[in-house]
Amino acid sequence: MKSGVFILNHDTGFRNMKKDLVARYGKAETDRIWEKAGKNLEDLCQQYAHLPEKIKAHTDGNMFRNAALYMALKEAHPEDALDIMDQGVRKEGARVAKMLSAVLHLPGTKQLMLSVFARMLDSFFGEDAGFKRTKHCISKDKVHFDIEQCPYCKYLTEIGCPEIIRFSCDVDEYIYGNLPGLEFTRTGTLGTGSACCDFCLKRK
Repeated sequence: MKSGVFILNHDTGFRNMKKDLVARYGKAETDRIWEKAGKNLEDLCQQYAHLPEKIKAHTDGNMFRNAALYMALKEAHPEDALDIMDQGVRKEGARVAKMLSAVLHLPGTKQLMLSVFARMLDSFFGEDAGFKRTKHCISKDKVHFDIEQCPYCKYLTEIGCPEIIRFSCDVDEYIYGNLPGLEFTRTGTLGTGSACCDFCLKRK
């Protein structure tokens, strides 16, 4: 496994968060936080090394990175930790939305995006990845489903970070809620106490 610091440094969203930390705390303090976050990430990945690969795509590839940095921030600057994570997720969501928006102005790309998302639903958000979901509508114009069980809730709670589950849901709002020609709606999430995460993305 690559070092935790290496993984964080090669993740665009975390590189941008690191720049914000330098602006807030200075380079020396940021380096200290970053080293701790890297070690946290290595420990979490090792602790859950037994998980199936499709679940690890979410744990190692996403949620444990957020948790590792949050744990380091909570230890060093507990009063700022949640706010820093919130700002980081917002900025990363806006960055991805801007990148997708540049493409979605092209003819046919909205239908293509919905088609790709529908295929991802089975491969990336299936039961073998730790999800349970109900499909309501999967078409060239609309993708609508509910998630009733989510590995983000399970593993972030197990490692003692239930308060950051919501960021994994919020990023959907920041990305899909800001795409031209598409409408995203959601009424609740598991991470904020609802019975399910409902997800609906459709052409306007």
